Amino acid sequence: MFNEIITESIRAVCEAFSMQTKVLYNSHTENATALRWCAVGVLSEYFSDLQLSEALPIGRKCINKIRNAYVRRFRRWSERQMLDEVRKIIVAVIGE
Repeated sequence: MFNEIITESIRAVCEAFSMQTKVLYNSHTENATALRWCAVGVLSEYFSDLQLSEALPIGRKCINKIRNAYVRRFRRWSERQMLDEVRKIIVAVIGE
């Protein structure tokens, strides 16, 4: 059940930002990295590291690193706006 919610959340985020999920996970561009950190960071507020690592092609150590530092990473206004949009999308999918 958690896997479906997590993958649906990632799919919705990628669709909203016009990015393929493959690019989100594999690209090292600034936009893809920022969006990946936003999505995993917000999802880590709802799910454990183990649940996220089982549903996403990202290792548990990387998820832990993102969870611990994603709020401090976003200093620029544009990245904070991206974080807010991702949070809205994920909350809508989860149905909180």
